[in-house]
Amino acid sequence: MLVGIAVTGAALAAATFVSRGSATTGPVPYVVVRVTLTDSRVVLDRNVVKNVGFVAFRIRNTGKLKHNFVIENVHSPVVTPKHTEHFLVTFADEGKYVYRVTLNAKPGMRGVLKVIAPIPGD
Repeated sequence: MLVGIAVTGAALAAATFVSRGSATTGPVPYVVVRVTLTDSRVVLDRNVVKNVGFVAFRIRNTGKLKHNFVIENVHSPVVTPKHTEHFLVTFADEGKYVYRVTLNAKPGMRGVLKVIAPIPGD
């Protein structure tokens, strides 16, 4: 199961202080994956994430067309040219997750993110 949500930068910063379980545990570990969208490619700065509760995708559109980012049917907001959106996704299961662009997409605007040992949230 995947859960996705679009957030503002302030909400992303606040998310680092959300703890799971009792007050003695630390914040839920997460990683930021930087996604660059052009009008012909989608590039992630990493293709493997490990030991995280969620992934914060920072999606930057450097192209001239509007695009989106989809991972396993969870959609980001539309990213307009020269703008950035933040998108949080929780991965409950280890595995390979297909990502792609569906808005103004060219062939090949897809790939695979490998999730290793995700940490389930409460």
